[in-house]
Amino acid sequence: TGKSLVGYTLGEIYGNNFTEIRQKHLHKDFNAWAEGRQFVLGDEITGSNKRIDADTLKTMITQKDIWINVKHIPDYSIPDRINYLFTANQPDSFFIEDGDRRYFILEVIVPPLQEEFYTSYQTWLREKSGARHIFQYLLDRDLSSFNPAAPAFETQAKNRMLNNVRSDLASWVRQLMVAPNQTLRCGDYVPEKDLFTSKELLLFYDPDRHTGTTA
Repeated sequence: TGKSLVGYTLGEIYGNNFTEIRQKHLHKDFNAWAEGRQFVLGDEITGSNKRIDADTLKTMITQKDIWINVKHIPDYSIPDRINYLFTANQPDSFFIEDGDRRYFILEVIVPPLQEEFYTSYQTWLREKSGARHIFQYLLDRDLSSFNPAAPAFETQAKNRMLNNVRSDLASWVRQLMVAPNQTLRCGDYVPEKDLFTSKELLLFYDPDRHTGTTA
């Protein structure tokens, strides 16, 4: 559908300050790819359901400085000016927590255009100064009402991904927060109190001890 094409288009504007990375780059000890970059396309990057990957991406998005690790020279710190665009094909690609402020997630639900469009677009972009026209259009945009420090826009796609990556326990806790009277029920028994221990909550979540969850 052209997810990466959006990144390559912006890459033409950023020039040498643009690069593309893959999943493997997140796990390497060396990150020379980050030096001097302002825009990075992460093609098929996924935060998966591993907290270590999720924490790595969160740090990349919000950190003020970045430590550059290049072979054979000491590490050094520079201001982090990188903006990221990640593309993925799976609805559970990123492990996102409730209340997340970082991710703006957009789902492309339309089919691809005709192949002729992409061919002519590439020619226009690179051979007919298309990137210059797009850059000028963006420069002329009125962004006076935009607050870069505000939380990312909430979307239905983000809410769907949140639901897709929640564990069974996390989904139960979410339901507990939304509808406690219905969640804290065992048959016809409804407890008449407001405070519960973790052991008591576990009895409601997993009364038969099937999940292996501990208090």
